[in-house]
Amino acid sequence: MMPAFDPPLTTAEVAASFPRMSIVTPLLAGGQGALFRTRHDGSDAVLKVYGAGTELVRVDREVRQLTAINSSYVVRLLGHGEAAIRGRPHRFTLTEFVDGSDLTGTPRTLASRSTSKRTPSLERTAGSEPGATCRPSRRWRGVG
Repeated sequence: MMPAFDPPLTTAEVAASFPRMSIVTPLLAGGQGALFRTRHDGSDAVLKVYGAGTELVRVDREVRQLTAINSSYVVRLLGHGEAAIRGRPHRFTLTEFVDGSDLTGTPRTLASRSTSKRTPSLERTAGSEPGATCRPSRRWRGVG
């Protein structure tokens, strides 16, 4: 997949479009857009800038879902909207920053650990690709 921004967005370009934020560092860039670690209202946050080709329906769905969820296990949506970058409008979301690794390898990591009565082991669905949805192992009998 082609990167959403070619050449990649610079910290200076993003900072110019978001003057109320302090852009700390780029985190990731890919086909849908770019992620930056920021300081916003005194706390760490993640700014996700979507590429111009990103489907608006997808962005709107993500915003609706993050707005509806109130859980300590899911990042909170701090803001969203549109900003001009390189002379074109781009959608963005701002979420709280959670320090740690991404979840790409988490299902495999959990599946490789020994199980206990309180922690269900996860296994990949047969024939699924890495990163696929996981289900509780048959060995798990519940919390007790």
